[in-house]
Amino acid sequence: MSLNVPTIIASEKFLAASGPVSQTLYTPARRGLFRASLYLDVSSAASAGSMACSVSWVDSSATRTVFSSLAPSAGQYAVLSVTFICEAGSPIIVGAAGSPSQPLPFDFYATIESLQE
Repeated sequence: MSLNVPTIIASEKFLAASGPVSQTLYTPARRGLFRASLYLDVSSAASAGSMACSVSWVDSSATRTVFSSLAPSAGQYAVLSVTFICEAGSPIIVGAAGSPSQPLPFDFYATIESLQE
């Protein structure tokens, strides 16, 4: 039995972002097992709306997207960690966006790990 140690292959942070974020973090050369870890932190409050972070990929049958959302009030955060298989040549895309009445500053962190490629 061989032991596979997770390896960080891509990481990005968006500090004080106020508009939608969408970024291809990694495009695998081979089909593999990956883990995405996302953290969205809102430092201001809004009177209405919502915010979410997401990760998208393509597996053997379809494009998949997973979200984690929050009500945008000061000190709120969303965390998302998901393990998935991504096909070769298909981008792993992370994002953060919201629909508050006014754009809110937020910090968004995203990391992709290779578990088995």
